[in-house]
Amino acid sequence: MPKMTAEVAILNKAAVALAADSAVTISSGSSQQKIFDSADKLFELSTSVPVAVMVNGDMNFSQAPLPVLIKDFRGKIAGDFRTVVEASKEFLSFLTKFGVSSPQ
Repeated sequence: MPKMTAEVAILNKAAVALAADSAVTISSGSSQQKIFDSADKLFELSTSVPVAVMVNGDMNFSQAPLPVLIKDFRGKIAGDFRTVVEASKEFLSFLTKFGVSSPQ
């Protein structure tokens, strides 16, 4: 059974709307799979500006759950980003530092 995620981003001149399904497939071995429809795939990157991250596929980075890393970033960074590019650079820098410092 193929694993799929549906994510949608609709843009106009004023805003972006993001949406993601909540299905997640958990595998146990090669033959057993269970599908749950309770996964979060859309996360706020900041509490002060409307910037978000959509996650699909493997929800880990350097063996750490991405939702936990995103929440950690949100708590440590002021989050007053002026642009989406600035927010993405800060977040990718955060992940890079985490990846370098984490045991593999």
